[in-house]
Amino acid sequence: MAKQNTPQSPPDDGIPVVTIPGSLRKRYGNYFLIGAILLAEFILAYAIVSMNYPRIYEWVHGTPPDFGGYYEITELVVNPAGTEGTRYLLLSIGLEVRSARDLDRIEQREVVIRDAIITMVGRRTVSELANLDERNDLKLEMGIMINQILGRRAVQNLFFTQYVMQ
Repeated sequence: MAKQNTPQSPPDDGIPVVTIPGSLRKRYGNYFLIGAILLAEFILAYAIVSMNYPRIYEWVHGTPPDFGGYYEITELVVNPAGTEGTRYLLLSIGLEVRSARDLDRIEQREVVIRDAIITMVGRRTVSELANLDERNDLKLEMGIMINQILGRRAVQNLFFTQYVMQ
């Protein structure tokens, strides 16, 4: 006669044995998986928004989040180097600044900024001032110089609103 394999019951040592049904284990595993996926999506969405916040803000509101406004310094008349007063450049610039506080700082220091621009441009020759590549370098140098005068990075962009050479 062949012996049948029957499961043996554990010895009765007085400790109750609790078994979790398989369906209950699967349900809690599914909840954990869904929670982990939602957490990962939240972290990813937060990272994407934080990296692109200025563009999103500008798209929604029409202006960058740290936009302060524009300030224009008009009618700067400069004699280029080597012309002995026979040639001049009429220049006006517009400054895009980060905050309203920066607008006030520029207004308070406008005299110093005007002098620095006239001195900087007066060192350039007519051919340098007529060259478009040099003009872009001049914008960059002016922006750096104005930020140094203000003691902070207030100027975001600098625009020539008037640039007439005679």
